[in-house]
Amino acid sequence: MPYILLIAGLLIGGYALYHFLRKANKDQAQKVLLTLAIGLMLVMIFVMILTGKLPIAAILTAVLIPLCVQLYRVFNRGE
Repeated sequence: MPYILLIAGLLIGGYALYHFLRKANKDQAQKVLLTLAIGLMLVMIFVMILTGKLPIAAILTAVLIPLCVQLYRVFNRGE
């Protein structure tokens, strides 16, 4: 049952994201995609910490923080 709810939530979220991206301008779409990328990275690291894969989470954190900073700089270059 939890997997069915997870799949339903992902489908609804994907549908909402699709509709937002169809109506958003370029700046809004970039900011949403940046937020999603950083949020997914944080969730992935948090799940690895909870499942006991602390060394892998530490390595991912060390690798992904510079990537997040670079993504933020690229998307906010026009401001």
